[in-house]
Amino acid sequence: MSWINGKNPKVELINLFLDSDQPMDAALAWARNVAQRAGLDVKKNQVRLLREIRQADPSMDLKVATYLAREVAQGSK
Repeated sequence: MSWINGKNPKVELINLFLDSDQPMDAALAWARNVAQRAGLDVKKNQVRLLREIRQADPSMDLKVATYLAREVAQGSK
């Protein structure tokens, strides 16, 4: 995934959740919690999840938040 800023969203997420033993798992759990608090079906409301993620953490750039929302939606059953 290479968008304009050249940052790898997975690496960015790992850096954001570095305090956890499993940073990617922590990032996904955090995003699922954001979705749950907003009452979202992550498969049907990816765009709204993206918005909620960015509101919950305004420092997260669009590319990283988009990647995270997509990963959460793909991982939900």
